[in-house]
Order: sequence, then structure tokens, then C-alpha cells
Amino acid sequence: MARRTWTVVAMSLGLAHCGFLGDAGSEPDVPVADGGDADTDSDGDRDASPDIGGPCDAGELARSLEQASAGDTVTAGPCLIVGTFTVPVGVTLSGTAGATILQTPAGAFRPVLTLRTRDGYATRVTDLTIESSSNYGIVAVGGGGIVEATRVTVRATRGVAIGVEQIGSLKLTTVELEGPFAEGGTIRAEEALPESTATHGLVVVRGGTAELEGVFAMGFAGYGVVLVGTTTTWTGGGASSNLGTGLAVSGGDTTLDGVDLSKSHWLGGPRIGPPIGGPATVPPAFGGVFVDGAVVHSTNLVISGGEAFGLVHDGGTGRHEGLV
Repeated sequence: MARRTWTVVAMSLGLAHCGFLGDAGSEPDVPVADGGDADTDSDGDRDASPDIGGPCDAGELARSLEQASAGDTVTAGPCLIVGTFTVPVGVTLSGTAGATILQTPAGAFRPVLTLRTRDGYATRVTDLTIESSSNYGIVAVGGGGIVEATRVTVRATRGVAIGVEQIGSLKLTTVELEGPFAEGGTIRAEEALPESTATHGLVVVRGGTAELEGVFAMGFAGYGVVLVGTTTTWTGGGASSNLGTGLAVSGGDTTLDGVDLSKSHWLGGPRIGPPIGGPATVPPAFGGVFVDGAVVHSTNLVISGGEAFGLVHDGGTGRHEGLV
């Protein structure tokens, strides 16, 4: 069981340590638009679209972010903005819920949003929709500090929706992560690669403490949520309807309350058969996998409707109350 269980999370851990996250630290390539500098409104917030009824401009948003200092809020208008952007340490990037959409430029691979972090500062994003075909929709790597996202949706067709590594703390509130298989469908295991489809919803590696409230991760070809070496409290939401594993935890201390890990489907699996030209080597689906000394306590956890295993513990300790 140990070998099979470790296989399930090996891709997640390999992703976190193979340099894939390192690529996210590159400076963003933001299209520079014609026009002057971004305006500043009366309360000090820089608005990327002074006329909220008009189009948003990627160049103005980029310049507003570059000019912002810790404690500032940069506001993007209720528009579609195509580009990749960096949010400086301690800055908040805010939009209009359901109306501000940041989208990967054609052919780009860098994260749509890179959040800079540092001990003693909180970098935040609020009221945004991210449409990502990048390696990451949102990424924060190194530097300690606090990362917060509130009322954010990430629709990913490639790579990872949100990834963080080596920060002080993470707080996600009312966050929806959607992969290409949320409404059904499947893909062969050998085709489920981050450069060609969305494989992970949320990846947290050595994230200090993580507080997740109303966080959903659905429709990914591999893993809904991966937690490595992090102390996590997750209330409401879930990682249902993924291909492979809903929640994979390696080490750390995890508390789950009212989380839905149901309807995990085989990656490839019996619906389209084994890998082409070879035997069926695809691991079965799991609602939750807990390995490497993970300590887990759940209340009202839902794991029904999957195609193979509900929960697997390999090492560590687990206590589940009111399991559905």
C-alpha cells in the first residue's frame, strides 16, 4: 500500500521541487499600451481604468502596480484585461467581482499573477476572475509573508490554478478553482501533463499556516488540492469531481470541516481504457490521500460517489467524525 499511495502524490511533490515553481518568479511580459500614466483617485488608489465604462488597459495596470508601495490598493476596472502582472510586496490588487477578468496573452506561459511576498507584509488579491492558460494562474514563491485571496475565481486550462511555496501564511476566502473537466469528460494519464492541461487546482508547499474558507477545486486532471508540510484549516467548499485525487496531503497538520471530496474519477480509467500500447498502470481515484506523517482531523467530510478509494492513510494519524 505504501508504494501505491506514494505514487499518487509523487507527481505533486515532484512538481513542487522540479523547478516548475521557479519559472513563476520571472518578470512578467505585459503588453505596453499607448497612453499616459495611470490616474490616481482621491483616496490614493490607482485605477487602471479611470472611465469604468471604457476598456481596461494592460499597460496602465502594469504601471500602476509597478508604482505601488506596501499598503497601497491598485484597482482594476470591470473589464477583460489581457496580460501577465506582478503584485508588489504588501500591495492589494482589487477588481469588481464577476466583472474584472485577467487573461493569459496568446502563447504566454508565465503566471497571470505573480504575488511578491516578504515577512511582515500581506499581499492580497480580491474580486478577480483569472482565465489562465499559463503555468500558473496565481503564484507566490518564497519570501515568507502573508498571501490572501478573497472572492477570486481561477479558470485554468493548463498547469496549476494557484500555487504557493515557502510563505508565512495563506488565507483563501470564497475562492473557486475550475479545471477543464468540471463538467465531465476525461483524458488519458499520459496526456495529463501541466504543459497541456490543468493538472492541479491548489498546491501549497511549506506554506506555514493555511486558512481555507469556502474554497472549491474541481475538474483537474490529477489533483484538486495538494498540501505539503503545511498546517491547514479548511472549512466548507471541497475538491470534488476531479480526475485522480481530490485532496493529497504530505506531512503537516490538517483540519477539515464540511469539506466535499466526492466524485473522484479515474484519470483515464475504465471509461477510455489503459494507456495506449501498454497495461493498465494508472492508479485508481482517491477522495483523500494522507501520507508522510500527515495528521488529519475531519468533521462531516464527504467522500461519496468516487470510482475507487474514499480515504487512504499511510503513516501519520487520522480522526474522522461524521464521515459521509
